[in-house]
Amino acid sequence: MKQINKLIFHYMLEIIIVIALVGVSIPLWKTFDKANIAHIANSYSNMNYLYLNVKRFISDKDSLDEIKVINDTNTLRNYKLIMKVDKTIKLDKVIFEEKNIDLSKNKYKEDEKYNYYLLTENSLIAGFKIYNLEFNELNNGITYEIIESKNI
Repeated sequence: MKQINKLIFHYMLEIIIVIALVGVSIPLWKTFDKANIAHIANSYSNMNYLYLNVKRFISDKDSLDEIKVINDTNTLRNYKLIMKVDKTIKLDKVIFEEKNIDLSKNKYKEDEKYNYYLLTENSLIAGFKIYNLEFNELNNGITYEIIESKNI
């Protein structure tokens, strides 16, 4: 009987110690509440830090555009790179990343003044991606846009 009482005493002591540790840890966990930090991080995911830098190189026969898509944040950004061409320009093919692209198959949308062509869809995190686009003629009247998308 003495051993049973001793066992019961040890189990009761163990239960009391566990309850005490849980009771002490609750205020500690409240001080480690990261909900505000998570809310701030989520607000950055909706901000637009994706931008373009375009350099143009023109020779006698052709021209080359170097398009740099830049993401200055540590958040993953999905994007579509769009070429915006004035409707007065007749452009059928371009060389994008050393591949011939038939623009009639890559038409993204159209409005009164411009045709829009999808060049690529990609994602970027904390860095940049450089694309090269070659034309057989001068490329005046051509600009570029990036459209962020949630899913690619």
